[in-house]
Formats: sequence, C-alpha cells, structure tokens
Amino acid sequence: MNTHNDSNIQTKPIALVVDDSQSISTYVRELLQEAGFRVFTASNGRIGLEYIESHNPDVVLLDIEMPVMNGLEVLDELGKLKRLFSIILLTSLSNIKTRIEGLNKGADDYITKPFDKRELIARVSVALRTTTLKRELESAKCIAEDALSKFRKAQNKVIEEQKINAIARLAAGMAHEINNPLGFIQSNIGALKKYSAILSEGAGRFIRISNSSCAGCCSADKAIKELLPWIKKSKLEFIRRDIEPLVSETLKGVNRISSILRCLLIMDQAVFYTETEVLDLNDIVRIFEDLSCLGLPSGVSFVTDLTDSPLMVTGKSGQLRIATENIFKNAIRAVGEEGEIRVITRLEDNLACMEIRDSGEGIPLEIMTRVFEPFFTTGKSHETIGLGLTISQYFVQAHGGRITIQSAAGEGVCVKIMVPCSN
Repeated sequence: MNTHNDSNIQTKPIALVVDDSQSISTYVRELLQEAGFRVFTASNGRIGLEYIESHNPDVVLLDIEMPVMNGLEVLDELGKLKRLFSIILLTSLSNIKTRIEGLNKGADDYITKPFDKRELIARVSVALRTTTLKRELESAKCIAEDALSKFRKAQNKVIEEQKINAIARLAAGMAHEINNPLGFIQSNIGALKKYSAILSEGAGRFIRISNSSCAGCCSADKAIKELLPWIKKSKLEFIRRDIEPLVSETLKGVNRISSILRCLLIMDQAVFYTETEVLDLNDIVRIFEDLSCLGLPSGVSFVTDLTDSPLMVTGKSGQLRIATENIFKNAIRAVGEEGEIRVITRLEDNLACMEIRDSGEGIPLEIMTRVFEPFFTTGKSHETIGLGLTISQYFVQAHGGRITIQSAAGEGVCVKIMVPCSN
C-alpha cells in the first residue's frame, strides 16, 4: 500500500515556491498540493537555486524582492544553464519595469500579488504544459542531432568508400596500362640488346677490314670474303628494317607510362598540396574563359551563362579546376574545328551546378556506361590516356558531389557537376 502511494507521489509534477514570505509560501503550497503537485519551498534565491539543482522542478514560482539573492539574480544564474522548466514571477501590481526585466531575463510568465487562486492554478497549469513542450522539444532536438550525426558519419563513410573504390579502380587500371607497354618494352629491349651485340661485332669486323686495307690488298680481300657469309648469317638486312620500328614502339610505350605518371603527379599535387577554402564555382569557369590555352580551334565558340550571385562551395580549387579542365578538353576534342561549347551555372536544391555542353557527335549509348572507367578512351591520339573523366569524378565525389553525363549519338554531350553549397 505504501509502495503504491510512493509511486503516485513520484509521478506528480513538482513545483518550487521561492518567496521570503512564509505566509505566501504556505498559501501557494496548499493550493498547488490540492491541484495535484508536489511542492517545495525556499525562503531566498540561494536556497531556491540549490533546490532547482537537486529536485529538477517542473514549475518555479519566483518572488522578485527577497534577501540574500533576489529573483532577478536567480534568473541571471539560471540563464547560464539549460533550463527545461517554466518560471512564473510573483510580483506586485505596480512593479511593471521589474516584470519586464524579469521576462527579458527568461521568465515565462508572471502573476501579480495579491492573486486569485483560480488564476494561480490556471497559470501554473499553463506553465506545466510549457515545460512538457520544452522537454519534448529538447528530446526531439537530441534525437535529430543524433540522427544528423549518424547521417554525417554514414555520408562520410560512403564518401570514403567511394574514394577507396575509385583509388582501387585506378590502381587496377594503372597496373594494366603500365604492364602492357612494359611488356613490349622489355621484349623490344631484349631484341635491341641482341641486335646491338650483332652490330657491335659487325663494327669490329669493318674496323679490321679498314686496318687490313692499310696493311695490304691480300689481307683486305680475305677479310671481306669472311664478312659476306657473316652478314648473311647475322641477318643484317632484317635488323636494319626492324630496328627503327622497335625503337619507335619502345619510345611510344615509355611516353605512355610517362603520361600516366605525370597525370598521377598532377593528382597528387591537387590532393595534398591544395588548401581547402570557400570559393565561387563561377571563378573556376572564369579561369578557362580563354580556352585557347587548351587548344580551342578558332572556329569553335565558347559561351558562358553564369549566375549573377556567387555559387560558394567549400573545397580545393586545384581539384575542381582539374575536374573542369578535363571536361573542357573532352569537349574541345568532341567539337572538332567548328561548333560550340557552352557553360551554364545555377543553384539547384542547395547544390552548385555547372553544365558543360558541346555540339560534338555525342557518345553512343553502348559505351555510355564505360565513360568513367579508368583508361577507357575513344580518342585516337596517343596522348589520350583515358583518365580525364575518372579523375574528374574522383575529385567531384571527394567534395561530396556527383557528376553525370547525358548524350546520344549525333546530339552532343552535357556533363553536369553538382557540389554542395557552403552554408
């Protein structure tokens, strides 16, 4: 039976009356107890603060004029804390200035002395509902912050996984692309080494013939007769025809490996030697307003349609510049000697967007799914290694953004970069 009563007491809302008048404290306590509250009293502000810390009340009724610490001083102290309860000031009818000051310091309501008991209970009931709302709001805020924290962790994990996947794809492609030329370079060097030994022997024979000519005609004739079978056996004519293609192919392989490593060096500088900053995406476009630096033919027009207001993003300008430059280079190759490259920027759902459109032949549907693959290229030039879009996608994703491509054969290409705006 006692346990049941204790349980009822524990579930009752708590009111704290802070007033130096014992008669008022007793009167208010009795009224609120009849209304279903557990009530504590304090004779000054200092004791009231101690009760607040120990009892976590739902409603505090606070007198303004008190010894030791008055009501306004109590409000100043409570302003330093996270206050999840309601405060009603107990004040005289004439003290308007003090009431306003108390409300500005954080009080939720006031009631003037002498007060009607029905009004007092009504205001305390409203204050209790306000406390409930405050605590529900705080709980919802904590849940929202926890959810946001988990979302950001998950988002960062996804971004990191995207980075790791991109690096893994790049590393796998790089190993393949470097191993291919390395294979024929090693084979060619083996052949060239063999040819070098034969040519070195031939040079020695010709030197001996030259020395024999100086010594006398007979010895020179003998040396020449010995040379002719050796020339046939050593296949000098085949070596003469084969050596130039071998050297050319070897240099081509070396240049391709050099291009891949140079590309990776640019990536390294953009990743590790560029500071994060808040920048305008439009300024990235303005860097390339003169595309002649990228080899834009005179018959191709470059048109920009940029937002009037800055599109501020947080990121590394070097990475965004390289991502954009790679797309511009693709567009220049696509349009050929005549056509148009158009750049449009705009704000979409808190994303800074950049569209780069070209009037080229477009991308056939059957290879659209492969355009971001490392080392995949439709370019015919040996300088095209197929890393441009891969790097662009990697850098854009590193900024929490994404890159999409729309195209059809004969209709040009639209590459869209979307990066979160800075808040």
